[in-house]
Amino acid sequence: MKHNKIIQLVWGLLLIMMGIAVIVKTHIVFPVAEGLTFRQIALYILSVMLIGGGIKKIYLLFHNKEKR
Repeated sequence: MKHNKIIQLVWGLLLIMMGIAVIVKTHIVFPVAEGLTFRQIALYILSVMLIGGGIKKIYLLFHNKEKR
């Protein structure tokens, strides 16, 4: 059971790191001076979803109401 928690924690951290990486990569590939395009908005929404999913996974891992 402990092995499963470690895997879930690593997965949540990887989701957060990938969300941050998408933000950084979007900022590098599409300069802000050109204005916001549909691609930029879609990638920023994707990164927010990745970060949110990682935070949710970690939060539920440590604040699960039913003790296993």
